[in-house]
Amino acid sequence: LYTAPIAKTASETTTRVLNGIFGGRCINQSFCFIDVGTHDMALKWPSLPSHRPRLGDSHWWNATHTSCRVGDNSVRLTTIRHPVDRFLSLYRWFRPKLERIFGRNFTFPAALLNDRNAMQTLLAGKLGRREGMGIGAHFMPMHLWVKTAGGQPKVDVLIRFSHLEDDVVSAIELIRSSSPVARTALPQFRFQHVHQTQSPSQKKAENAHAAFASSISSAVERYYRSDFETFGFAFSKQSLVSPLRRAWVLDACVPAPARSSTGGNTPWSWDAAPTSESDWPALLLCSNFRAAQI
Repeated sequence: LYTAPIAKTASETTTRVLNGIFGGRCINQSFCFIDVGTHDMALKWPSLPSHRPRLGDSHWWNATHTSCRVGDNSVRLTTIRHPVDRFLSLYRWFRPKLERIFGRNFTFPAALLNDRNAMQTLLAGKLGRREGMGIGAHFMPMHLWVKTAGGQPKVDVLIRFSHLEDDVVSAIELIRSSSPVARTALPQFRFQHVHQTQSPSQKKAENAHAAFASSISSAVERYYRSDFETFGFAFSKQSLVSPLRRAWVLDACVPAPARSSTGGNTPWSWDAAPTSESDWPALLLCSNFRAAQI
């Protein structure tokens, strides 16, 4: 099991939990977790194998465990968070560093969004290790971890930030239920956000910045348009971006079933574009499977 650690989507929380339970050497183990390290490591992942059925499919286990191809017996998961919510979290966390790097005050989120040079530098992940003070790939769009430039999915499971614990447990259970070997009860999962603080000043800041969400939505949509289009999130009424006809996620992924089934590429859609990942019916299972290759 691997995670694609997208910044400010609870990726470090998920990594710590899974590493604590399933971490270690993957020798003589039926299930293990491997920490890929930094955020930019998973950016280099290729697309999912085109000969491997979607997780949950009745043929998935045999396809992953009878193949000699490297990486076939693995599952990649990542967490998706609404772009505006994620940007506000990035802003709160990195504001002091950003002000030192760019030599100006970013008192409000809009100040950063109005600095086109700063935003383009952040979106491209162009800050080097020394001058970037650890920022690196943090502000890059989420879709870069999820799909290739050609549109092929790079991860098997999309977990909802809003349903983090439930979706991680569901993903593990789905993997286990697809296995023909004997299964024991799942261990207890305990999620505590790594960078979360309970200080009154931090909570006050979070509430204040959350109030900016509606006023900065159109700017975030402009910079992160590719994420809105990939995951199908609704654009705000003030948006300057043209509405999307059909989201990438509708064709590449399907909602996870309540329990394992033999379903294939089940069509799905929504009457209205989701306002956040919490509107998805469940965690999503993605696939690059080509049925003709069976």
